[in-house]
Parts: sequence; structure tokens; C-alpha cells
Amino acid sequence: RSCPALYAHGVTVKSQWRKVQSQLDDTPESKALDKIERLAVFEEVVRELEAKEEEQRQREREAERRQERKRRDAFRALLSQKHLEGAFHVRSRWRDVAEMLAPCEEYKGALDQSGSTPSEMFEDFIEQLNEAWQAQRKTLKALMAALHGTFSVTLETRFDEFEAAVRGADNGTLAGVPPSAIVAFFDELREKLEKDKAEEEQRAERKRRAAFDAYQDTMRGLMGALLSSTTTWEEACEVMRGKPAAAALSEAEQRAAFDELVETMRVAEAAEAEVDGGDDESRHKRKKHRDRDRERRDRGDRDRREEEDEEERRRRKKEKKSKRHRDERDDGEGEKRLKEEEAE
Repeated sequence: RSCPALYAHGVTVKSQWRKVQSQLDDTPESKALDKIERLAVFEEVVRELEAKEEEQRQREREAERRQERKRRDAFRALLSQKHLEGAFHVRSRWRDVAEMLAPCEEYKGALDQSGSTPSEMFEDFIEQLNEAWQAQRKTLKALMAALHGTFSVTLETRFDEFEAAVRGADNGTLAGVPPSAIVAFFDELREKLEKDKAEEEQRAERKRRAAFDAYQDTMRGLMGALLSSTTTWEEACEVMRGKPAAAALSEAEQRAAFDELVETMRVAEAAEAEVDGGDDESRHKRKKHRDRDRERRDRGDRDRREEEDEEERRRRKKEKKSKRHRDERDDGEGEKRLKEEEAE
């Protein structure tokens, strides 16, 4: 029972009946209906208008979803293209590629929309690459094993040298391995070497620091109050001659440990001299602070040495366990051969 007069008077979903009814009183359609029927027709028209608006919004939302899906697909295609070009690989991180992708229109399109962000789509892409990467990695490890004794990767090895070596050892297994996977494997090897080097340097520095501390502690113990910032290198050499703490260091390292100790004492003596004018209570407090600092430092030195001793014990235990396993394996093989000979 839609009333054309309602449409003609510009009724919308926001129109109110009390404002519309006075405009419709003189229309033929309105005069043919009683008051209750007029209201019912008005409500029906408003529902029709609401349904049409909802349909229009639905069409717009669907169109926007299609556009967003196209923009996401375009960005995924960009990722695939960049991956094939070798711009990044399976071990790359979003922070490594974000700057490279920022100028691309596909990236900008994926950025200005709802749903998955570019970084999330990148992580999904890497996850998909990971499934194939595990098999590719096994292939490359097998090639490196075949090259054992003739080629190895060091921190000085260039990628072109590595690639030439693995391709030279290949017998067709690299056909399904993309260039980006070879780059990823090379980066993995270098990262392990860098990590091993850093750990070795840390161990060497801890060992050096422990030797320095032992040298300085021995000198403090032997010289006592005679040790000061004016102590000479010659005096130190005379006191430390033949001591294990000195023998553990080269002459240059001994001199460095001595210079470090003398500089520490010079700074402490200067600070003490600067405040010598204070009263007895102030001097007593300063002495307590110095004693407490010295005790804390000594405790830290002891803890560090104990930690290094524990690490050395674990290393020796591991070596002993490995040797025992080798001996047991050799004994087992010898017993097996003996039984075979007896059987013959």
C-alpha cells in the first residue's frame, strides 16, 4: 500500500510522522485513508526506504571488500616477485624489508585498509616459505658435507665464492632450490660463525680479566700498605717475580695489569686527598664507603672466578663423557669382531 505522495514529499528514513502528516492532509491519497491507515502507510514507506539504504550499504561494503582483497593480492604478488629477485629470503625479518617496500604502490595500497597489515602478510608469506625451506636446507647441508675437506665457509668467505662451490658440487639437486634459499643458507652459516667468534672473545676476555684480577690481588697482598700510585714498574716486577699470577700473563699483560692498578689507586688517592679537610666523622663515613666498595668488588671477583671454574668443570665433564662413549663404542665393536672370529 505504498503511498506515492509520501515519496513526492521527500520522506526519508529520518522523517517523523508528526511533521509529515500535516503536509499530506490535502492529498487525494491521504483523504482516502483514515488516520490509523495513514500512519501504517508511512511506517511501511519508511521500512522500504530503510531496506533500500541497507541494500546500498551492503553493495558498497562488498565493493570495498573486493577492492581490499585486490590490494592484498597485489601486495602478496609483490612479495613473491621480490623474493624471486632475491631481495629477501626465508630468514629475513620485516624490519629488513619494510624500507625497501615502502615506495611501492602495492605496499601503500595494502597499508591504507582494514584487515591484515603488510607486516602480517609478510609473516604469513615467510611461514609458507618455511615449509619448502626445510627441504632446501637439507639439500644445501648435503652439498656442504660433500665439500668437506675441500671448501669451508669462514667470516672472510664471499657469497659468490660460496655459491660457486655449492653449484660446482651439485649433481642436479639444486634444481628445486631458488637463489634466495642459497643466500639464506649462507647467511645462516655466517651468523653461526659470528656467534661462535663472539662467544670465544667473551670467554677470552673473562679469562684475561680473571688473570688481571689475580695479578692485582697478589700484588696487593704482597705489598700491602707499601703499594701506592707512586709504586714503580720495577718494584712490581721484583715483588711478583716467580709468582703464578705473574707467570700466567705475558710481560705486556703484566704491565697493563700493573698500570690499571696504579691508575685505580691514583684516582682513589686523589679523591681522598680532595676531602681530607673534613671532620673525623666524615672521614670515618668515607672509609666505611671505601671498605664496602672494596668488599663488593672482591665479592664480584670471587663470583666471576667461581663461574669460570664451573664452566671449565662442565667442559671437562662433557669431554670425559664423550671419551667414555667413544671407548664404549670401540669396546662394543671389538667384542662383536671377537664373537665373529670365534664363530668362524
